[in-house]
Amino acid sequence: MKSVLVVAHFFPPVGGGGVQRTLKFVKYLPSFGWRPVVLTARKSAFGFYDPTLVDEIPVEARVYRTAFLAPGHGYRAFRDLLTSGSPGGQGTRMGWPRKLASSVLRPLFKVLHYTANNLVFVPDYEVGWIPFAVVRGVRVIRSERIDAIYATGNPWSDFLIAYFLSKLTGRPYIMDMRDPWTLSPDLHWGRVRSSIEGFWERRCIMGAAKVINITEQATQAYRDKYPNVEPSKFQCITQGFDPSDFEGVACNQTERFTIGATGTYYEFRTPESFLKAVRSLMDRNPGLMNDIRVRFMGAGGEVVSPLVERYHLAEMVEVLPYGSHRESIEFVMSSDVLLLDFLAHVEGRVNLASTSSRIFEFLASGKTILGLVYPSGAAAELITSTGAGVVADPENTDAVAKTIYALYLQYKSGTLRVNGQPNLERFTRKHLTGRLAQMLDEAIANKG
Repeated sequence: MKSVLVVAHFFPPVGGGGVQRTLKFVKYLPSFGWRPVVLTARKSAFGFYDPTLVDEIPVEARVYRTAFLAPGHGYRAFRDLLTSGSPGGQGTRMGWPRKLASSVLRPLFKVLHYTANNLVFVPDYEVGWIPFAVVRGVRVIRSERIDAIYATGNPWSDFLIAYFLSKLTGRPYIMDMRDPWTLSPDLHWGRVRSSIEGFWERRCIMGAAKVINITEQATQAYRDKYPNVEPSKFQCITQGFDPSDFEGVACNQTERFTIGATGTYYEFRTPESFLKAVRSLMDRNPGLMNDIRVRFMGAGGEVVSPLVERYHLAEMVEVLPYGSHRESIEFVMSSDVLLLDFLAHVEGRVNLASTSSRIFEFLASGKTILGLVYPSGAAAELITSTGAGVVADPENTDAVAKTIYALYLQYKSGTLRVNGQPNLERFTRKHLTGRLAQMLDEAIANKG
């Protein structure tokens, strides 16, 4: 077998949606003649863990875990404590000693904040892993006789590691942008940091054998940004699903119309547009309060719960904590409609990564998808082209409320089902891994 070094800061037992893509590539690469050797952090500062995912790592794979520095996460906790009274920014009112300390330290903090965000934590908070990963990576490449390198990001520090390892060892590398780098709409950098990020993105892209994005929109956007780069260097491998994740999971019958939502909510992604529409629907039809149930499962309960209270929906909305991937699949199969809600743009900037692994698992479930996404986005196109559900503009509360009610009526009449039988083979994790393996084959062939 040929061997590939997989550079991934986030890897099981770390959980979350971002881990799935890397894990499934590692799981299926041996089927295409590639032995994965994983380089990851010994203990990630990422807050979600799913030990059950470790069972999916194939016996052919070797995993090397290194130490790393995480000053960025300590800095973030200090920032939240100084600005709002407690870590996470959700604390109680500050007493006078803390207020005094805050007022004295605030000017110093502004200088620290600028320096940290523009000069230190670049390209991201995981920058402290780079020296450890590079030193260990060189040894691993030699001892494991690595043929090529695959790096996945965010965090984009993984790309710098691949770049340095390639320079030191001569091995070709492939970049897999699960999230766009400088084209991300969620990031608001100053001029200095933007210049530094742009410099490193360009260096990494120029040195890479292939640059992968998860949507065609992002792929084309990077072709447009780098017109002097051969367009074929930029390729798209979408997110996907693994049919084996659904084996043995029953499709449970619900006692009342149930809308389920999985994933992570945070500052830039909240379910407010959906909950606002539900409140509007309840105001028009109070009797539905006992006939409709909404369930959220995943990270970000501290974002969801206040909105549930604000719209007085606690009687019909359940907020569940983050669970294992298996529990997430079981949750999906026990819902009637699956809510897919995320912004396709932030302050006018298009989100080029506006799909996630959730939508592909939703497709595999055979359940109806309620897509509160912008009609021109990649997610909307996928839902409509596969006939897997309906799309409504999240900014149009009345339209969303009417859509929910229409789905409820279909449920009551027994006609709630997806239209057509789309061919989903192209979205299976094994099929997608085959495309990655082909790119790796080409990378070492061209290098030779």
